[in-house]
Amino acid sequence: MRLWAVGLGIPALFWLLAVPLVWGWTPPARWFGPRLPRAAGGGLLVAGALAGLANVVLLICLGDGPAAPLLAWILLQSTGWGILALIPVWSHLRRL
Repeated sequence: MRLWAVGLGIPALFWLLAVPLVWGWTPPARWFGPRLPRAAGGGLLVAGALAGLANVVLLICLGDGPAAPLLAWILLQSTGWGILALIPVWSHLRRL
């Protein structure tokens, strides 16, 4: 059960971080740094969806095996999707 919580918790965190960006709820630059484009929120939404799908597939296919390697795969692939989601942010900040 803990693996399912991690496997679905990380994508849920991506979605929670993306919602304020997509809806434009982030305030101007005083506390949160430069105002990020909506593409950053969209990237996090896509990353969350892809990480969640990949985690579910990993948990279904490899859920009977040892927990430590499966947890490592879940964390590594979720981190990879998160890094890919930051590409629009990096591109936007580079133009500033």
